[in-house]
Amino acid sequence: MLPFAAQAQADALRTESLPTSGMLGFEMIRLPHGERMGLVGGSLLFDIGADWGFGPAVYGAATGQRGGFFVGGVELQRRWDLGSGFSLATGLYAGGGGGANAPVGGGLMLRPAVTLLKDLGSSLQAGLSLSSVRFPSGQISSNQLGLTLAWRSEFMHFTGSGVDVGRGGGGSTDAGSAPAPIA
Repeated sequence: MLPFAAQAQADALRTESLPTSGMLGFEMIRLPHGERMGLVGGSLLFDIGADWGFGPAVYGAATGQRGGFFVGGVELQRRWDLGSGFSLATGLYAGGGGGANAPVGGGLMLRPAVTLLKDLGSSLQAGLSLSSVRFPSGQISSNQLGLTLAWRSEFMHFTGSGVDVGRGGGGSTDAGSAPAPIA
């Protein structure tokens, strides 16, 4: 019975895609007492409609005296096509972390940013960003310019039609039919 159930599930799977965009960036932020830290960041944003994207993002120390500094969170971004291969992205990151004895207080990091992007090819872009890194309960508060590399792609994933293999789903399902109710 198990091989039949596995085959029914394989027949019911199909692939779908979700538009995504990724961004990698580098900027130098100012810490207290004139210290500077190179901050590298990355985000993977899933299209949520009307030129909006949302997804996970991480930032970490790349240069300076704070190796081990790391924050993780989420970013919400809106993009506008400006024509002639240019686009504008505005985003807000919120996350938490710290490390390397950085003066982050409770660890909450907020980073609003605006980025001007230029197309380099079919899905690759380079840009310049203006951001503000803030730790509201800490001592880090910095405005800076940064460099950005971005790309657009499709996130491919599998989806099924409702076959419940765990219950021995012995019948075949049609992609257009609704799944059987669970009793």
